[in-house]
Amino acid sequence: MKKIISAVTAIFLVLSCLAACTDVSQNRRTSSDGSVERAPVFSIYTDWPVYSTNELAVVSDNIFEGKVIDISFDIVDMVTGKSDMSYESESTHRMLYTIYTVEVNEKYKGGGEDIRKICVEGGIVGYNEEKQLEYLEKSGLSKQWPGIPMLASGRQLVNGETYLFCTHGPVGHYECIINIDQFAIPMNSNVACDVIGCVKKLDL
Repeated sequence: MKKIISAVTAIFLVLSCLAACTDVSQNRRTSSDGSVERAPVFSIYTDWPVYSTNELAVVSDNIFEGKVIDISFDIVDMVTGKSDMSYESESTHRMLYTIYTVEVNEKYKGGGEDIRKICVEGGIVGYNEEKQLEYLEKSGLSKQWPGIPMLASGRQLVNGETYLFCTHGPVGHYECIINIDQFAIPMNSNVACDVIGCVKKLDL
């Protein structure tokens, strides 16, 4: 029953990230031939629940320390959590997602594999924009959006850096973030120590 509730919660959180309002701006990018172009950016403004340290320890299905070893992109169905790149897809819930591949160093809550894939709604400005635009075109979503969708706020992770991750799921092919600001906490921060301490204290 707990797993079902967690899955439903994760789906709800993903769906709650749909844009309340949007803004289109231009962003400089470097094409494959070295010339600088401007890619349109489709900003997404979202409303996430924010948790206290104790709440974060309780509501997260998975809490683990891990290093980002790859950053990629995918077109994901927000209801099923599965990759759906098909141009012929009939789903109306697809979105470009950033996929962080994480190598787990230590698990504090939950099980799972030692290599995780965590999906975050939207793309990344200035990082492999050609691939993001390619996926939008390949999936047919470029007809719906004026540019690369990206969250207007939140944490963008650095390849090679280690964080304390707080996630839901997995749902479909990926784990889902708890929210955009608290899903990845720098390991050298007091917040990370506090969350780990709460998990151990509450014996979660």
